Amino acid sequence: MPTVSRTDITDLEKIPNVGPSLAAKLRLIGVSSPQDLLGKDPYTMYEDLCHATGVRQDPCVIDVFIAAVRFMGGKPSKPWWKYTPERKRTLAAKAKAKEVAVLKLKKQLAERWFVYILRCADGSLYTGITKDVDRRLEQHNAGTASRYTRSRLPVTLEYQEEQPSQSMALKREFAIKAMSRKAKEALIQAVK
Repeated sequence: MPTVSRTDITDLEKIPNVGPSLAAKLRLIGVSSPQDLLGKDPYTMYEDLCHATGVRQDPCVIDVFIAAVRFMGGKPSKPWWKYTPERKRTLAAKAKAKEVAVLKLKKQLAERWFVYILRCADGSLYTGITKDVDRRLEQHNAGTASRYTRSRLPVTLEYQEEQPSQSMALKREFAIKAMSRKAKEALIQAVK
């Protein structure tokens, strides 16, 4: 590729690899001068272009964006296709990271947690968390779930609420335990 000094470049079309068509696409996403490319993320630029046009662009556009951004950032001029392997690796890594995040979210959504309040035989209230309220109630009544309820059998389920995660359930349990007896009774009555 011909050697071009960055200081001589005032038009987008003068950037190596950028022709009139790509210059028009750059302008569409707010890049009106070569200096506007400094510090830009080529992948974000690509997503912005797809959004602006309403059409998924050829991924090779990313290669040209990488070449232009790197050149304006001080790297040597290279043909855009030299960045294709890097783009493919980066997109594959991003896709894998997204897949992992989606699986983690699905697992969290499938893992339902509940905060519950039991009324013990002596009238006292017990608050706890579980993934299976029915199973936990059986454990309490069998005397295997809690030292507190073991000596106050039988217990009855008075209240339960679903939480999106164990962490949220623990926080809600802590908040309920901090409530006065009157507030807990009001909570129980609100669902009856």
